[in-house]
Amino acid sequence: MVKRFLCWFFIIFTGLSFCVSAFAVTDRQLLTQGQEYFDSQKYEKAIAVFQSLIEKYPDSEYVPYTLYGQALSYLKSANYKKAKSRFRRVLSKYADEKNLAADSMLGLAECYRKLGEYNLAISAYDKIYKKYPDKRAEVNMGKAWTFYEKGDMHSAERCFQKLIKSSSNLESLKKIYILGTMYKERDDYKKAVEIFKKIPTV
Repeated sequence: MVKRFLCWFFIIFTGLSFCVSAFAVTDRQLLTQGQEYFDSQKYEKAIAVFQSLIEKYPDSEYVPYTLYGQALSYLKSANYKKAKSRFRRVLSKYADEKNLAADSMLGLAECYRKLGEYNLAISAYDKIYKKYPDKRAEVNMGKAWTFYEKGDMHSAERCFQKLIKSSSNLESLKKIYILGTMYKERDDYKKAVEIFKKIPTV
């Protein structure tokens, strides 16, 4: 009787182990699922799935991108302090991953801006500008918004002028419009009109 029970137990346990193994979610599947949640703006679910990947597969090649995905999810859900922490973690562990590090620095700078830490944001953008020349458009845009929120319209306009000069005709018009709108929102209608006049009429 005991032998029969042990035999059945062995068969059932082996079968269950096989089923669990067969239906185990891989690190790639978790990354894909997290990205799908992120794309659907379900940031809390994305964060949870990314965390599951980190805990189940700590040595996975996808962990750096998972940490970045978490940071971006926190940023998009306006949890700037946690986003800042995750971006810093990416930078401390994966500084050699050029594109990942550059995007994480941009994310960190945006966290500073959103938290009202404007001087830290500007300092971070300046570092990115020097270290990653291909990110200068994003840097100038980020700095423009930082100066605007800080109340320094002169510096904000200077950043926009750099963007306008380096952009295509259509993109330049968009930047001019944004700059004019900034002045309008600051109740500087004279300057806003001056800027809007630079947009050609059809």
